[in-house]
Amino acid sequence: MKHSNLVLAGLPGIFLLAGCAHFPENELLSYEQVKGVPERGYVYQGWDNGADDLLVAVALSGGGARAAAFSFGVIEELHESVIHWNGSNRRLLHEVDLVSSVSGGSITAAYWAAHGQEILLREYPVQFLDHHVKRDLLLRFLSPVTNLRLLGQKFERVDVMAEYMDDQLFNEKTFADIRGNKPFFLINATDISSGTRFGFTQEHFDQLCSNLDTYSLSRAVAASSAVPGASSPVTLRNHDENYCKEVRKPKWVSSALDSENGANSPSLPQLRRARAVRNYRDKTKIDWVHLFDGGVSDNLGLRGIYDVAFAADRDCTDEEMQRVRDLRGIVVIVVDAMLDLTHEADRKINGPTFRDSLAAGVSIPIDRLSEHTFELLRPQVAGWVEKCGGDLQKIEVHPILVRITDVPDPDRKLQVSTKPYPVAESSALLRQAGRVALRSNRQFNCLRSIDRNRDAHATDFGSPDCRRKTQDASHLNESPLR
Repeated sequence: MKHSNLVLAGLPGIFLLAGCAHFPENELLSYEQVKGVPERGYVYQGWDNGADDLLVAVALSGGGARAAAFSFGVIEELHESVIHWNGSNRRLLHEVDLVSSVSGGSITAAYWAAHGQEILLREYPVQFLDHHVKRDLLLRFLSPVTNLRLLGQKFERVDVMAEYMDDQLFNEKTFADIRGNKPFFLINATDISSGTRFGFTQEHFDQLCSNLDTYSLSRAVAASSAVPGASSPVTLRNHDENYCKEVRKPKWVSSALDSENGANSPSLPQLRRARAVRNYRDKTKIDWVHLFDGGVSDNLGLRGIYDVAFAADRDCTDEEMQRVRDLRGIVVIVVDAMLDLTHEADRKINGPTFRDSLAAGVSIPIDRLSEHTFELLRPQVAGWVEKCGGDLQKIEVHPILVRITDVPDPDRKLQVSTKPYPVAESSALLRQAGRVALRSNRQFNCLRSIDRNRDAHATDFGSPDCRRKTQDASHLNESPLR
């Protein structure tokens, strides 16, 4: 058969493929699962990775490939960092209990979740940071089969990215595959209709009467990093079957809605979240949930930690109260890969270009929201500890903000080297920047210098007694990127 005839013979199959192309829908939660044990599914069960009296949480911010590489550099430095706790030396990375991520940070977090710490440290640069991601994606988008599939109603650009990550990074792993892994990984997106955080946990999927166990990591990461305008959203079906009406209905939702106009009315963010959950349970309002970049609602990934680990708006279990009473240390490491705006326009009478103005319009609100979110950390932790019967005077609290802007960069190599997709040379610089930023962080060095035992008391909430001077970081005035 001639080559042209072979092509013609194959066309019906290709068009059939295009007509049937669709994204894999989130599955319905079965009646048996609804009536199962309360602890079923992918849910946070508290800190249980390492020392029982030490809770360590890490938030990985958005920022595309820059955030993926910078956060990996911080992780590498955490692996090399040792703290002395309860009479023994502990590698800090082994003590991490919870990782919350958005956007580019979610790629790094999900690879960690899928393969474990050892493979993350060894293989992640090869598989992603130093890999030809842009070339691979371009070939996929130029593929005739891909273009025909994109003609279908239920296959979009974000699905191409999800399939690529499945093949390259996650090996088609689902949330069932990472259930029980340590630490707990919380991947966050944004519900574009309500503007609220959507976390990939079974508790959130319960509101859609859907089973998270069978949902792929790649699609969660695609949702977390789907920039509005540049990407299409990831879409979830709201199943809303009658037998799901009371499945683990969050008490805080009813409490917030009932007290909306009362003396103890909830905060506006809490009320917005409660209304979003209420609407999920009403299929006359919502048939589909459309998810975009998690950085739209919280670019630090920190609010997921507040809602899951330090939630002051839910009841504490007896087990949680006992563990909080025994708690002696809380460490929250927030990795912020956002760059500062440049001041070049301030030296020109014409002011910023259209591109610079657009960038400022996006980054300024994100930066201000991030600052406010981080400032809430101390009161959020304090409210949770007090509600669960803990004693703040006995708990060291270390809020550690690791910013890419804290790294000396006189040649602006970090500014010019960041691309939408990872590039080997840029990734190496950003990884080094992550290590330097953590190593030179005063609060982090304060944590490393403490030699505590189980009977130690914190001298000042949020400002622990370091006992020794913070390591001299004067050498960091010179650029580490030269």
